[in-house]
Amino acid sequence: GLILQFGEELQKKRLTVERKGWPTAGDSPYMLTADRQLVQSVLFNVLNNKVRYAFPGSEIQIILERLAQPERVLLRITNRGETIKESLVAQVNRGEVPVPGEAGQDLRHVHVNLALARDIIESHGGRFHLENLSYQGAAVTIILPAA
Repeated sequence: GLILQFGEELQKKRLTVERKGWPTAGDSPYMLTADRQLVQSVLFNVLNNKVRYAFPGSEIQIILERLAQPERVLLRITNRGETIKESLVAQVNRGEVPVPGEAGQDLRHVHVNLALARDIIESHGGRFHLENLSYQGAAVTIILPAA
């Protein structure tokens, strides 16, 4: 459902989406103890950033994994594309909203959205981590408590 909302952009940029660890028929779904609408808004914003800043013809990878002790669900979304200024990555990971002038005007709202996403995930007892990848691109890792 959520990925389909980006169909036009994915086609326009010739992006592919690889999903790993997603439940298949017969598997029990991943259940979370979280506000569905808020988590969906976080996922929408993260995916929107991944699509927007991915290099044309590249891949977006979405990994879903069940973790044990305590029961949690890990979601990792990566792209091959523009990296994020390291000072801004650090600010987001510390829960700080980026300061005007730290990022270009177009990028500032992206970092504010990521900082808000982090706040939403942490308010649900989860963890949110942003990092640049060594081969170009960025990753967002979200861990939420399972129901």
